[in-house]
This record gives sequence, C-alpha cells and structure tokens, in this order.
Amino acid sequence: MSQASNVSNILFSNAFTTDLVCGLYTGSYNAADYNTVLGGYLYQYDISHNFTRPVFCEGIFSFDGTNYFPSGQGNGTNSCIAYSDSSNLYLTSSASSGTIYYKIITTWIQNYDTSNPLVTFANNVPNPSSSFAFDSRENYQKIDLTAQTTLNNPGSGNTGTTTIAHNLGYSPNYQVFYEAFSGQVWPEIGNGNTFWLYDFTSQYTLQGYTNTSDLTLSYQGGTSSPSTFNAWYKVYYD
Repeated sequence: MSQASNVSNILFSNAFTTDLVCGLYTGSYNAADYNTVLGGYLYQYDISHNFTRPVFCEGIFSFDGTNYFPSGQGNGTNSCIAYSDSSNLYLTSSASSGTIYYKIITTWIQNYDTSNPLVTFANNVPNPSSSFAFDSRENYQKIDLTAQTTLNNPGSGNTGTTTIAHNLGYSPNYQVFYEAFSGQVWPEIGNGNTFWLYDFTSQYTLQGYTNTSDLTLSYQGGTSSPSTFNAWYKVYYD
C-alpha cells in the first residue's frame, strides 16, 4: 500500500512536500494607524519584511480579540485581507477605527524569480509559549500538486479559465495565490464586482474551485491590467 493511498492516517512524512513556512506574525494594531487608503474605502496597514520578494500570506483576523475570521472574510461588519510584495505585508481592512488582531503565516514562493536569497525566519510572535518549530504529533498538509502558471488577460469584461487535473477522485483542499497587481501576491478573491476589487481598470481578480478531478482557475482583468500575470496553486492530499 502506498503512502499516498493511506495519506489520511499520516501526520507527516518526508515522502510528501509541505509548505515552506518562512515567517510567523501575530499581534494587533490600531486601525486608525493605517498607511494608505485604497479606493476610498479600504485601509491598508504595512508590516515590513526582509524576504526581498513576495511571500504567500495565510491569515486570520479578529475585531474583538476572541473571534477570528479567515483572510477575506469577516464578522458581518468588517473584514481584512493579507497580501505582500517584495518589501511589506499589507493588512487591508474595511475598518478605519478600533483594534485589529492578526495571526499570519508566510510561506515561501519557490522559483518566484531567478534569485535564491538566504532569508532569516521571521518569528514575530510575542512571548511564544513553546519553542517547538516542528511537532510530529501535528498534521502537516501534504501537497499533491504545486506550480506557477502564467495567465493571459482575457480582455475587459471577459472571464478566462484554466483547468489543472489532479485526479484524486475527491474534491481536495487547495490554495491559490496570484498577482492582483504586478509584484503584489494576493490570496484569491472572487471575479466581478467583489469587495476587494477597488481598481476596476488595473486589478486582476481570480478564484479557484475544485471537483473530483480538476482545479479550475477563473479570472478577470481590467482595461489597463498587464497582458499576463502569474498565479500559483497548491492542491493538497489532505
């Protein structure tokens, strides 16, 4: 019996690829201390990093310090999303007042460009309760497929799609990141008039969905969006 056929019973194995975690960021900030206003309604807070290029950002956020919501979702009143470029993590929210709490894992983008920088792990967790960086008792998601793909602008008002076969026989967990703007790596946001689409002329939107055989990427661009943009996908066994 192969490990892949028994993956649900395996917490960690070096036979499988796992995400390359390069930073942990946990803290809070006053929403009124935003650095930039986007589209007149999104308030961007910057956290500098030393990775020299974008990283994937996986975050959860809270507006009361107790109830946390995934990046891009919220509590019915406010929400927050995390993305990055070569200099900063950007926490962008609909809230311009109050305290925003965040927990963000950054993971490395392999082959983002031709550079291969040596980076220092960023542990911005205040007073960590444990010194463990790895614990084999915990499940580590195991990657079935991961790659970068370059997509063409389908033209303003049109929707482009690309399909990646996974053939797992079930609808798997997945992650998709992409360049909403050149050099900015975002998590997926929905096509069309989505809340996070604040620049209709230049910003790309992209979302993914899976079935028992494929991962499909659906995307749109604006009249001034670049002719091509990069997207990255991960399909997990578990």
